[in-house]
Amino acid sequence: MGIVVADVAGKGMSAALVMTMARAVLRSQVGHLTSDSGPGALGRVVTEINNTISGDMNEDEFITMFFALFDGRTRKLSYVDSGHTKPIVFHRGNGKHELLKGNGIALGIFPDYDYQDITVDLSPGDLAIFYTDGVTEAMNLKHELLGIDRVLEVVSNNSTSDPQELAQAIYHRISQFVGEAPQHDDITLMVAEIL
Repeated sequence: MGIVVADVAGKGMSAALVMTMARAVLRSQVGHLTSDSGPGALGRVVTEINNTISGDMNEDEFITMFFALFDGRTRKLSYVDSGHTKPIVFHRGNGKHELLKGNGIALGIFPDYDYQDITVDLSPGDLAIFYTDGVTEAMNLKHELLGIDRVLEVVSNNSTSDPQELAQAIYHRISQFVGEAPQHDDITLMVAEIL
């Protein structure tokens, strides 16, 4: 199963065109990917995306992206993190969480940057939370950010919930924290349970 969460800097038509271009390159590259594609396969795809879009982007434009392939047979998650927010893995077995480490810069900044794969082992019952910075950077009227610690608290307090309930608990915490402040960034959130 493929997982992609991305966020483009900026707003409006220019940002939409940049994301559309990156999506088109990604779709053209992933059709042949499988869990048996071998080490470095995801990195090569992300490197190709970066090389393709770098020449067509303005200086202030870039894309952060988390791109992963999950193998349900081995429960291995292989991924490339291009400057994106670090996904959370909550291990129900020991009650601990980890932030998946990043390994690359945002797309569109440096052509010919060599992106590398990282592979982690997951266990049955683990929860994987993928999100954009609109979650952790949700801002209240005092201009305070929600932050990763508050998100991790929600995850810990709702660790026995199913993925949909956990996602709703995170959204509720964001809404509670932000209060009457206007939303200043897009929010994407996906919660998955490893079976």
